[in-house]
Amino acid sequence: MNMADPVRRVVTGHDDNAHAVIRSDESFTPQRIPSGDAAFALLWTTAHEAACYRHNANPLAEVQP
Repeated sequence: MNMADPVRRVVTGHDDNAHAVIRSDESFTPQRIPSGDAAFALLWTTAHEAACYRHNANPLAEVQP
């Protein structure tokens, strides 16, 4: 993989009938650092809202996107 190759992020979840669904499918282009020997892509952040951990004994319980 070349450092300039896009990175793909696929986020999955479940619908109301517990069927697997794709919530988002995006590509990100890594940005090289000034030295040119590495590249990074921000794939996920919770900066716009606080992170939330929901503990639920039922893994098929409704999850808010």
